[in-house]
Amino acid sequence: MNEYRDIRASLLRNASNFAADFGMKAINLEAHATPQSWPLEDFIGVDEIQITTQEKMLHVTGAFVISTREDVNLDRLEERVNSLVNQIYAGAKMVIYSVADNTPRGHLIVQTGVRVGSVLHTEVQPARPVFFQMVSDQTLSPA
Repeated sequence: MNEYRDIRASLLRNASNFAADFGMKAINLEAHATPQSWPLEDFIGVDEIQITTQEKMLHVTGAFVISTREDVNLDRLEERVNSLVNQIYAGAKMVIYSVADNTPRGHLIVQTGVRVGSVLHTEVQPARPVFFQMVSDQTLSPA
């Protein structure tokens, strides 16, 4: 199985679904070294993804980062962060899709400890991370 690739791709897919609801773009922030390479529009990105194995269980941590352009009082930013937090509460599930054939193969289950971080003030546009912890209902198996 491709646990790492499937989980990363599934997090990006969930970000894309969220972005579509708000007319935003979804990006892999780990592929953008600096804010200057960010898209010049509202977006949600997936960042700081870490997968830890513990007794065959997969623990996933990371952040969804929302950024808005030309949002002087950050009203759109806060509205979108609020909506995201309402979707990734403890116990909520996200589908894990297989990269190989795009079929659902399990779930990521959000754990307690979802945290909204401070606004990141960049020279380009503000961003706010929403940190999460999830556990996969899939276990590692020998190849």
